[in-house]
Amino acid sequence: GLPDPDPFPAWLSQADLDYYVGEFTRSGFFGPLSRYRNHTRDWKFLQPFKDRRIEQPAFFIAGDRDGAFTAFGMAQDPIATLRGQVPNLEGAHVLEGCGHWTQQERPEEVNALLVPWLTSLKGRVV
Repeated sequence: GLPDPDPFPAWLSQADLDYYVGEFTRSGFFGPLSRYRNHTRDWKFLQPFKDRRIEQPAFFIAGDRDGAFTAFGMAQDPIATLRGQVPNLEGAHVLEGCGHWTQQERPEEVNALLVPWLTSLKGRVV
């Protein structure tokens, strides 16, 4: 299992934690765990898209402590890694010391990266 953080990260407030505990107490873990139970089915359902490229303009943000990011060898050069499948990748940024939940861990930094890029799409994307 994962170690209990001591102290909890600053981005996870007591109010957030209380909300999550309340929701899981109310509904249980069946729904969230079912998502992970179905990971192997993703390969089947995504087969029609396996050779497709993402043609829309894109901006990639990840944390360097995100296991999903580092597991696929992308940490060295995310732009080069993604460019083959995402030809309109307009930017990529790796947040140092950040984990998987970039928008929760570093909302100001994520918004500072996304807002100008999203604004630049006005008039270019339908």
